[in-house]
Amino acid sequence: MLDFFVLGAPKAGTTTLAALLSSSPQVYTGLLKEPQFFDLHYHQGLDYLQRQFSGRPSDSVCGDCSPQYLHCPWVPGRIKKHFPRARLLVLVRDPVGRFYSNWWMKHANGTEKRSFEECVDFCLSQHQKFGASTPLALADGEELWRRYFLSPDTREVNYLPYFEIGLYARHLESFFLHFPREQLKVLSFRTLVSEPEETYRECCDFLGLPSLPLENESSENQALGPLAVKVRRVAELTGLNKLVPQSLQDRIRAGLRRVGDEPPSVPVKQAERLRAAYDDASREFERLMVFLPE
Repeated sequence: MLDFFVLGAPKAGTTTLAALLSSSPQVYTGLLKEPQFFDLHYHQGLDYLQRQFSGRPSDSVCGDCSPQYLHCPWVPGRIKKHFPRARLLVLVRDPVGRFYSNWWMKHANGTEKRSFEECVDFCLSQHQKFGASTPLALADGEELWRRYFLSPDTREVNYLPYFEIGLYARHLESFFLHFPREQLKVLSFRTLVSEPEETYRECCDFLGLPSLPLENESSENQALGPLAVKVRRVAELTGLNKLVPQSLQDRIRAGLRRVGDEPPSVPVKQAERLRAAYDDASREFERLMVFLPE
């Protein structure tokens, strides 16, 4: 049923990547933007997942784009059990910027009542306590994650994921316990934004798909931004804009706009604290990347 996954990280461009891939008539990403079957709804059984992808065209490749999968330690084994040959895409972003963007989103929608400084304090204290582990690895970790994710106020749950999501090497190693490295591709948020054509081509190559040409935008299309225009051009070239439901077109448009919908600069003092705390993890990630296939 599923041929590939966009695993994360949250606030690293996954919505945009999913929209870019979905612009191809050969790719189907389901009824929900983020099915979250393997982290939140696994207890409902495979029937739940099958319903989300029931509209899959027979000649398409099918992907689950749920960025929360990357940092949930029980997810890799579940994906391996059901889809051992799936291709895995991971987007990474500067962890400090990702942390701040994650907090900003939660703060803006009202679920995060704490200030940015309070969240930094909480997350660094949590990291110091658990070190190389995570609260999600505890016996009740899955329930803890469910309560956090569904809570209207994160203060009601004694857990915040903002810092640990950026420990990319740790999360990748968890997947490498279950999947060979050649089944996983790491992509850069910065490259997605600055070179969307290259990112799109790399993904198509990785998924075994021909990449459609993404032509330069015209001046009349500046309002949506360059990436949005390139995706729209794919739709025009293939006639997809006449076939895709309006709801999916709206989803693609929203995802593309969101790339530029970023908060103000990270407060300097808190950025320095986070940068120092991420130092070892960033070095570990750099070492890991040396051994990943191109």
